[in-house]
Amino acid sequence: MIYDWRTFQQIFHPKNKAAAVNAVNPTGPVFLVADKGNVISAFAEKEDLSELIGSSLSEIEGRTKHRELVAFDLADFEGWINESNSMPHFYEQAEFLRAKAITTVNGGRKESARSAFKFRKHFLVEAINSWWSKILPSSYGIYLKIEGSADEEILLLIRGGAFVAFHKPDLSILGNERKKQPPEVIKYLSEKYLVPVQGLYVSKNDWSTWCQAPQPWKLVAKAIRANGVKVVPFRWPLVLLMSFRAFFGI
Repeated sequence: MIYDWRTFQQIFHPKNKAAAVNAVNPTGPVFLVADKGNVISAFAEKEDLSELIGSSLSEIEGRTKHRELVAFDLADFEGWINESNSMPHFYEQAEFLRAKAITTVNGGRKESARSAFKFRKHFLVEAINSWWSKILPSSYGIYLKIEGSADEEILLLIRGGAFVAFHKPDLSILGNERKKQPPEVIKYLSEKYLVPVQGLYVSKNDWSTWCQAPQPWKLVAKAIRANGVKVVPFRWPLVLLMSFRAFFGI
């Protein structure tokens, strides 16, 4: 199976303008990995903290009193990495490491450190991981095409509510004309991967708006009613699931 993490990250966790502003005047916590009191790794979003490496924790505390420091012991950190290696792909590994970090910082740390790990899951990823897995087929695919000046696309293959692959599919065998016909694309992908594939064709503007909206499923439901998103093939059970999530939050 193929795990194209870069495409997955680009589509489901696009960078926003607020992050760029915060990078100019950083105020969030600094995360450190230390061995016997000396820092061997330092991280904060969009910052170069290489000057901290080699310093002792006490020295860094004196130099960065305006920032919260969250330090992890090297032995613990290496243990987490080794455990995560048994997981099939980077997405699950990242989720596992985030859970371990949250458990560690929950012991008396400030809320800012805990919230740094509790990022909001993308609304579509959250739905796939939810009770929907009990209703949808045991194995299926979602082909997502984001249409704009530069189209983006990804094929998600799901089994038992978990991702087993995600990548940009190779559609070159279809030729230019057939690639422009959504039913042909979905038919080809379904036959190639031997699972039912659901196609979702969305405009870049709508997708960007949904990714930032507090209640994105209401916007999705509205777009489906207005034919602003192509659901290929159109399956009523899936549309009803989306509507339930939009209006009842389930």
